[in-house]
Amino acid sequence: MIYTSSSFQQISPVVQTYVEGTDYSIVEYSPSGVVTNIQIVPINSAGCFLNNFAQFPAGSVALITATNICVLDVAVANAEQSGAVAVLVQNDIDQSTPYKGELSSDMSATIPVLGINYLLGVDLSSALTPFISIVVEGSEETSYTSNLLAETTTGSEDSIIIVGSHLDSVPAGPGINDNGSGSAVNLEVAIQVFKQSLPISSKIRFAWWGAEELGLLGSTYYVENLSVAEKNQILVNLNYDMLASPNFFRGVYNGSQAEPPITQSCSKVTQIYASFWLDQSLNFTLTEFNGRSDYGPFLEANITAGGLKTGSNGVKTIEERKLYGGLAQAIHDPCYHQLCDNIENVNQEILIENGQAAANILQILASQSDLRS
Repeated sequence: MIYTSSSFQQISPVVQTYVEGTDYSIVEYSPSGVVTNIQIVPINSAGCFLNNFAQFPAGSVALITATNICVLDVAVANAEQSGAVAVLVQNDIDQSTPYKGELSSDMSATIPVLGINYLLGVDLSSALTPFISIVVEGSEETSYTSNLLAETTTGSEDSIIIVGSHLDSVPAGPGINDNGSGSAVNLEVAIQVFKQSLPISSKIRFAWWGAEELGLLGSTYYVENLSVAEKNQILVNLNYDMLASPNFFRGVYNGSQAEPPITQSCSKVTQIYASFWLDQSLNFTLTEFNGRSDYGPFLEANITAGGLKTGSNGVKTIEERKLYGGLAQAIHDPCYHQLCDNIENVNQEILIENGQAAANILQILASQSDLRS
């Protein structure tokens, strides 16, 4: 969805015009829609269950709270089924920015969905019968993109390592951290492999995926169009997505969470990253291996994978603050999917460290005489 304009106003009991990016944001993949002078009804829950809307008056705007209990698709579907004409999602109490979640790109919702900041949610919940107007204008467009692939001229065709990063960003911003950071590390590693003429046993294929932000489209297309023989040639996928978040944690995907038959091999990849950080006397955190970046299609094809990350719109915990510094109870990347994700949003120290970790594991894996062992 390409959004061209939006507005959000309170009509009564006071007149107030809200600012996109400060007070509210359009939830990714929200449908377009216009709501004029309609009452807000707080649900006082995340709306994960249909009975949360038992007393909801059809034709109203539902105000729900952000949660990890269910995906947003479920709450919005429950609201729409109960007669809501729009949904507002209030951010957590420890967040000053608007809620920045997303719907699934293939969800069948027909009503606009906005994220709002916590204090605005409090104001609207406590107001006496608040009425609002919302405009979300956007359209779906058919466009074409490509994956960019480059590979070494040496190394076995029957033992291929794919180093991947997505090259696209969301329309809202330039995407320098998400994912210029991962793409830059990928490119620099490729350049150094060429310049240093490293002796390698496995062929290395560098991939810059298209349309990750639209649902891993580029990497999914690539994997789904491989023949059985071609899939069997790919032994490892290393994925780099958001490697320079300003309020970072040093994340390593937890390979032990991969499903059989690749649990053990993914765990070996994790251990190589972990050993590098330990050798550098640097803290690291094993992070969820949930398929939400371009390694996902490889896992589904039972291809060993692993990678690094520094956090997106998750909140830095107090324990992470002790390990990495920064600000506890603040988002890892406060400019995630926003206009401010520019060059100033890059933590250069962690970017360099992740580049070194990426180079280290590639040299280790590519120089092994038999990656299948």
